[in-house]
Amino acid sequence: MQLERLNIRSIMRSSVDFLGQFYEAFLRYGADNKQLGIVFTPRHITRYCAELVDVRLGMSVYDPACGTGGFLVAAYDRMMRDATSPRAIQTVKDSLYGFDTNSTVWSLSILNMMFRGDGKSHIAPESCFDHDADMSSRFNRVLLNPPFAQEEEPERDFIDHSLKSLVPGGELAVVVPAGVLVDREHKEWRKNLVANHAVLATISMPTELFYPTGSPTCLLVVKAHTPRIDVGTFMAKVHNDGYTISKNRRIPVSGSQLPEIVRLFRRYRDGEFAGSIPGLACVVDQTEIEEGQELCAEHWLPQPSMNEEEFTSVMTI
Repeated sequence: MQLERLNIRSIMRSSVDFLGQFYEAFLRYGADNKQLGIVFTPRHITRYCAELVDVRLGMSVYDPACGTGGFLVAAYDRMMRDATSPRAIQTVKDSLYGFDTNSTVWSLSILNMMFRGDGKSHIAPESCFDHDADMSSRFNRVLLNPPFAQEEEPERDFIDHSLKSLVPGGELAVVVPAGVLVDREHKEWRKNLVANHAVLATISMPTELFYPTGSPTCLLVVKAHTPRIDVGTFMAKVHNDGYTISKNRRIPVSGSQLPEIVRLFRRYRDGEFAGSIPGLACVVDQTEIEEGQELCAEHWLPQPSMNEEEFTSVMTI
């Protein structure tokens, strides 16, 4: 049989999240996933979030709604690159924590981590909100994509819980529906976010990122409990994330803007980028957003100018 010839251990210990890919395919054909709020995070995005907040060996990492474990896998892989001794490897295994209330995806997250050699798997089939006090000020990094559009547990509650769980100066990278950063109903929440934490970045993603849901999303990066008024917020718009959707599948394409945006973000963090690149990235002064104004890049980015030939071409499409 074909299955007998597969080297399962080699496959699962590779950098490819096969269980995650299986579940992404499963979600495409599920009838009630939108109702359940289940949104699979593409694995290039889980890796990207871990890169944005620079997950390193020795850090503790938490995902309060871990799903199939994609963010924890991304953190594990980054830390294991530098784990060259048995003690360091054990440190990595002791550094990852998560919760998820969906028993099916929780089971997959446990398998995902166990296949990678993380036999400890501090992942519980419970609500993170039942452990609000236990998780307080424990972690260096939180990676998160909360369930979308849940009336009893809105996305911002997951973000608030995540920020509480971080030590001062710890960082959160979270996928959020664009409405949280734009809608008027969240204005007071955004005001408190900017007042109590350092909003480092918002990065708007392509609308088909979460196909087939089509939900506009952003990546939000926050440094917890360290508000700063002297440094602005980095904002960027991703038009090409390196993939397109074709025949219900995610297909790689050339021209991804993700590397350029993370490069600019690092320059911003080093104090070397504070200007703007039309249509791509800019830095917004904190005084412009301290009253709960919109945090999506589209609201702030200067648009590229067009010459007469380009304008005529657009108008004739």
